[in-house]
Amino acid sequence: MLEKLLKAKHWQLFVIVVGIPLFFQFFLMTVIFGSIGSSRMPDPTAMFAFMPVVFIVYIAAASILFAWYYAIVVKLDTRLPAHLKINMKRFKLFFYFPLVYIGLMALFVILMITNLAGHVQPSPMFIIPFVILIVPLHLFSIFCIGHTFYCVGKTIKSVELKRAAKFEDFAGEFFLAWFYLVGFWILQPKINRLWERTENNETIDEDDDVLS
Repeated sequence: MLEKLLKAKHWQLFVIVVGIPLFFQFFLMTVIFGSIGSSRMPDPTAMFAFMPVVFIVYIAAASILFAWYYAIVVKLDTRLPAHLKINMKRFKLFFYFPLVYIGLMALFVILMITNLAGHVQPSPMFIIPFVILIVPLHLFSIFCIGHTFYCVGKTIKSVELKRAAKFEDFAGEFFLAWFYLVGFWILQPKINRLWERTENNETIDEDDDVLS
């Protein structure tokens, strides 16, 4: 599965992660507001019938995106000599934390919506400690996602340069991993080439010519 993500074409990743969710979002807006030029009044309640499908589509797209990040770091890292490898335990810890956090937050939101629909008002004694706890967790989750972008950029550039890349070397890759809508089109062709050239499962020799 991970190897397939590294071999996938840039347009395939873009269609799955960006194109399909945008199509469903447009469809949902059409359901709510009706067709263009229609005299029908917007019906926001109509979206609830499609929310489970939209939720599944967005979860699937996000899963592919994060699996792509994971594949870049974990699989390309195997192509590096031991002294150039990243701290994989730290990477995985920081990688999985925001995923678990987002999952728990999504579950919490669903429960809150269910309670509000049943006219159950949450107690302020619950809300205040929750907000106090959620702020540091949210900030740490953002840091963890940034660390993932850092590892993605560093791994790509270290494989390309065959040395420990500094941030100034992979700043472009860092921001392209962050802004993946553009990053797919620029990073993925490079990843395709790097993976193809190292697919014999041999680590990069420091004395080899630099990959172009």
